[in-house]
Amino acid sequence: MYKPPKITRFESTLIAVTDLTTSVKEFIFSVPQEFIFVPGQFATILFEADGKKYRRPYSIASTPDEAKQKNQIRLCIKEVSGGPGTVYLWSKKIGDKINMMGPLGVFVVKEEHKNGPLVLISTGTGVAPFTSIISDLLSNGFKHEIILFAGYRHEPLYHAQLLELQNEYSNFKYTPILSQPIDTNWNGKRGRVQEHINAEIADGFAANYYICGLYEMIEQTARVLVNKKIPRENIHFERYD
Repeated sequence: MYKPPKITRFESTLIAVTDLTTSVKEFIFSVPQEFIFVPGQFATILFEADGKKYRRPYSIASTPDEAKQKNQIRLCIKEVSGGPGTVYLWSKKIGDKINMMGPLGVFVVKEEHKNGPLVLISTGTGVAPFTSIISDLLSNGFKHEIILFAGYRHEPLYHAQLLELQNEYSNFKYTPILSQPIDTNWNGKRGRVQEHINAEIADGFAANYYICGLYEMIEQTARVLVNKKIPRENIHFERYD
């Protein structure tokens, strides 16, 4: 039986902010030494704005080893115009304090699923938990095949990191897909992630499938997989809306 790590509420310091794309930033926040999480989990930022209290969950993109060594975590956050979370976080400066709670969530690779191949499917910032999951599994000796389909509109996230992992580990295959690439020299795959799953995954391919993104993509992808004779019990997902 899976037992999630203890949830704690704490004050965190903003350490760094990096632009990943024109609309996505990576925020690095401090965490206490006792903060322990499982790849795939998220942290929640707590704040007040205009007299209202808000909670905003963001997937952790770093690995547990990174968090343990540096006492910090990386959160991948998309800008939402006028969104309370965006307004709050985009106003923060290095050294500012925020309230955080975590880890939370059960979108983690179950132990019994580590005995065979994994197919991971994401769109947008849904790739964030997968960067943590993939890096952690491979660095800890996972020998089965890991296939990642990562779909975006304009620009990929964590592209260099994922390419490096693919070059280092022969059992990891990374497929980025852009529907409307900004880079006119983009020579990778184009279109919607669902289309490429249908074309590149064999009917009945025995694996566990983890999907992360918005509801519509999850529903369409799950339908594609079921039509390809993938058992529903092998399909797991995390919604971002």
